[in-house]
Amino acid sequence: MLSRLCAGFPLLFILTPALAQLQWQRPVGPLQLTPRFGAQMVDDAARGRLVLFGGTDYANRFAETWEWDGSQWNERFPAVSPPARSAFGFTYDGVRGRAVVFGGSAANGIALADLWEWDGSAWTALSASGGPAPRSGVVASYDYGRARVVVFGGSLANGQVAADPHWEWDGTVWSQGPTGPAARQGASLTYDVVRGRTVLFGGQGACLGFNCPTFGETWEFDGTVWANRAVAGPPSRFNAAMTYDPVRNRVLLLGGQGVCIPACTQTYNDAWEWDGTSWSLRSNQGPRVHGHALAYDLARATAVTFGGIDVVPNISNVTSANTTAFDGANWSMLARAALPPAILGHRLEYDAARGRTVFFGNAIPGNPGRSETWEFDGSAWLQKAPVLSPPPRTDFAMSYDSGRQRIVLFGGTPTNAAFLNDTWEWDGSTWAPVVTSVSPPGQYAHAMAYDSVRARTVLVPGAFGQNLLFEFDGTTWQQRPVAVMPPSRLNAGLTFDRRRARTVLFGGAGNTFLNDTWEWDGAAWIEAVPVQRPTGRTGPRLVYDVARGRTVLFGGAAGNWVVQDDVWEYDGFTWTPRAVAPAPSARMVAGLAYDEGRHRVVLLGGSAGPGRGTVQDTWELFAPCDRFGPGEVAGGGLSVDCTSPPQLGSAFCVGYGSPGGSSLQFLWLSPGPCGLPTTVATPAMCAPSLFYAAPTVMLVATSNPATFCVALPNNPVFAGLPLCVQGASLATQGCFLATDSLGVVVQ
Repeated sequence: MLSRLCAGFPLLFILTPALAQLQWQRPVGPLQLTPRFGAQMVDDAARGRLVLFGGTDYANRFAETWEWDGSQWNERFPAVSPPARSAFGFTYDGVRGRAVVFGGSAANGIALADLWEWDGSAWTALSASGGPAPRSGVVASYDYGRARVVVFGGSLANGQVAADPHWEWDGTVWSQGPTGPAARQGASLTYDVVRGRTVLFGGQGACLGFNCPTFGETWEFDGTVWANRAVAGPPSRFNAAMTYDPVRNRVLLLGGQGVCIPACTQTYNDAWEWDGTSWSLRSNQGPRVHGHALAYDLARATAVTFGGIDVVPNISNVTSANTTAFDGANWSMLARAALPPAILGHRLEYDAARGRTVFFGNAIPGNPGRSETWEFDGSAWLQKAPVLSPPPRTDFAMSYDSGRQRIVLFGGTPTNAAFLNDTWEWDGSTWAPVVTSVSPPGQYAHAMAYDSVRARTVLVPGAFGQNLLFEFDGTTWQQRPVAVMPPSRLNAGLTFDRRRARTVLFGGAGNTFLNDTWEWDGAAWIEAVPVQRPTGRTGPRLVYDVARGRTVLFGGAAGNWVVQDDVWEYDGFTWTPRAVAPAPSARMVAGLAYDEGRHRVVLLGGSAGPGRGTVQDTWELFAPCDRFGPGEVAGGGLSVDCTSPPQLGSAFCVGYGSPGGSSLQFLWLSPGPCGLPTTVATPAMCAPSLFYAAPTVMLVATSNPATFCVALPNNPVFAGLPLCVQGASLATQGCFLATDSLGVVVQ
């Protein structure tokens, strides 16, 4: 196969810049509008589209523009966009046909005061002085009778609610509105076209300690004065969503968060309507969310809501990516999230027999929740529908038994805080419980990895595990008596290093956040003491990169629960930090798996930190061409780099040069990953060389420096093919100087 790859290669002799070695990338496939809250949505009635902008998922704030055409979301890619933000004012100027953005909270948490317009194809920044001070938690509505954008409320940069809550923008200048409702943030605002009134409901006032007053007042503004409509209505709330239904001539209020004394624990799922005289409850079966986006889709005569966040007991804040519709009486689901509910405590494992990354975890809302199983084929997630599933749980452990082609799941904790000791297996279509005579004690935050050399699933205990080592052979669990165990810990990282036949353990939370490295060889634990290692942390995830022969670590929470976004690699001797940009947002206890078919690390979701909710996105880490090891025993070799990417249907190039001025260069290519090095005997005067694969194809060049190029066929069968590449230069004194080796994966 390799000889076919190399047939007809051209030799080039001009060195070009080296290729980035390690890269994060969002998967290639259908675009996904990821979960978020604090986004805003308006109806662009002239074009029959709902426009959604911004929002946050705790870890990221977005500057994305999306449009809903009645059946799907489509991302727009304008040349210029407003800075990323959440909790801003967004309304549609029906006279000028523009969607208008004002203020909000920026990516660094700083309040904004800028104005932008969207005309359906481009964003334009507006220059306007003399307006409101920067603020977030502000709301906006368009007064059709007076052709003005009305903005209200918000919190200033110092966190205090704005004392000048009412401002208006006429398309040219700002003006301050009259005194009316008390200062507040997170209110709901819309315009009643038939009655010519701007309607305001709820919001949260200035906090005094933990006491943050939440309003349940209904106010109306007729263009001259505000009037408090003293009527019974929805319970007090903030971060609800409100819009006007022009078909039924009603103001519609959905969801929101209740009174926060001493904590914000009430999230509503009700729908209320205001007819200008009284409120009526229309439904209590809607999505239980706050901070969601809402707009009335006039082209399709229905109210549409997207996203939001729910506060669920025993589970961190859960962010939605669902699109729902309300017709005044009934709810319907228009579009579900196109990826798993990556809620705290989920797991990923790669099923090598079927070429799928498998997710298992809880889906919320609801207590105790429901279990979901999803699979990722490299481009899209697909939810599975097994007849039987493990009961809902978090903080469990999974591993893939490659010998029996089963994913093994053990333990965890359901929402009632029990600690489970059940064993389940997934065969690609069915979950089945495994009845064993012996079982590890019930526990959570433990870790498992499959030792493919010894055909055993290794379990390292977490809470209530009594610090006992257990192994599962597919039939029964066996406790392994060991003289020395790593100190007890929660949420350690664990994986199996196939090249060295060692189970590698790192970090976790013990009496402190640990940064120790241990290896289990099947008989004993051995502590490794590399000079350099990651900071102590809990909740890192470890996987073994088969193509490059390295344990890969991502994320976790370090001291003071500061979540990390760093990547480290362990080759059995030392930990090495890898600089990768751009990177996914910082997170802990994420889902991480190694896709052996495509040689990519798959990342899903994770926790943004205690009390900061979950992140719900998919990333892939891959190395199309990466330095693997030194070419000489003395600790170095000639620097070699990929100068063009190894992509199907193009020429893949590798270049290096020798300081000795030799005009004879060699390059060896071998199919498969680079292995452990072997020392090649050399004359006494020459430095010993290290080679990482048995040479299969040798290329020769007669220039210094040299670039070797190989034409890769445009055939998908070669996608994911790993190669080990290494060169040598004939020095003037008759010695061969070896290059470093490169691990290459055809993309």
